[in-house]
Amino acid sequence: MIANLIFQKNFKVFFNTLLSIGKKTASVVMITQLLQGAFDLYPSSTFNMAGGHLRLSNSERLVDSFSDPANLANLKRIGANLNWGRKFQLKDLEYNTWAIGFPVKSFGVGLGGSLLGNQIYNETILAIMVGKSIGKKLEIGINISAYRLAIQNYGQTTSAGVTISWHYHFTSDWIWATSIRNINSPVVSQEKERLPQVVTMGILAKYSKHFYTQIEWEHDIAYEGRLKFGVVYSPTKWMGISTGYASSPSQATFGLILNLNWININYALGTHSQLNRFTQQVGLGTHLDHN
Repeated sequence: MIANLIFQKNFKVFFNTLLSIGKKTASVVMITQLLQGAFDLYPSSTFNMAGGHLRLSNSERLVDSFSDPANLANLKRIGANLNWGRKFQLKDLEYNTWAIGFPVKSFGVGLGGSLLGNQIYNETILAIMVGKSIGKKLEIGINISAYRLAIQNYGQTTSAGVTISWHYHFTSDWIWATSIRNINSPVVSQEKERLPQVVTMGILAKYSKHFYTQIEWEHDIAYEGRLKFGVVYSPTKWMGISTGYASSPSQATFGLILNLNWININYALGTHSQLNRFTQQVGLGTHLDHN
């Protein structure tokens, strides 16, 4: 019954039901039911969230290297990115994500981590990402992540996942990109719960210095596929606005971009068609990172 309540528009019914079964149990059930499973909420830049919960990137947005490590291929300088967000306005679904990147000879290397949850239930990811260019048209990348799931009074479990991605440049402004998350089929817990395996394909297009668009098809092998589309308009180099849409479930997103010398600030807001709640995320980064 609790799992089905999440799909009702009256969110208070779901929340009050959880409170009636005890604080600790409610906290764990709420997190696991609001998300489709363990580690379903995967790190993403504020820029990409504002553009329709996108996953792919070609602008050295370091947090997006979790899903798309090929975007590190042309990294030239040290950069850093820090994101904070709260899913569905719930403190129990608060998360923090960080990433740093630096060039090493002909490679771009990134280190990152994320934390979701509270003292009762929490998910941690630590990752190392590497990207490299092959010729002038192809970029490849790999991410090796360590997952840790901890539940108070129940213990903890760990696993490791491998994500790969590649970009093909039709031109300097038109790119085909593909990402395969957790290609090694990692599992957690004694029940051998499989972590999300997600394939994402998309086209990234820059029409001018003012307009950028991105369209993706994302398919978690356990669920229905999602179509995602985002548009960014930057009237000046100092600011921009973005909006996007993702299907299944239907979600609209909006965002603001501020570039202040070597620091940039991003804000994203996402809605949910089945819940009367929204998700917010804020990102801070170096000028290189662009959040």
